[in-house]
Amino acid sequence: MSESVEIANNINADGINTNYHDCGSGVPVLLIHGSGPGGRCQVVVSVT
Repeated sequence: MSESVEIANNINADGINTNYHDCGSGVPVLLIHGSGPGGRCQVVVSVT
């Protein structure tokens, strides 16, 4: 089994601290999840 090469990063976006992982190559993929049962979230994402 290969060793994970993920690099954990932090970014502050409009006052909100967010963690992300930068790994692999190719087209970026952004996965967003809610928090718990009934979690509500509105997200607008632009990746260019």
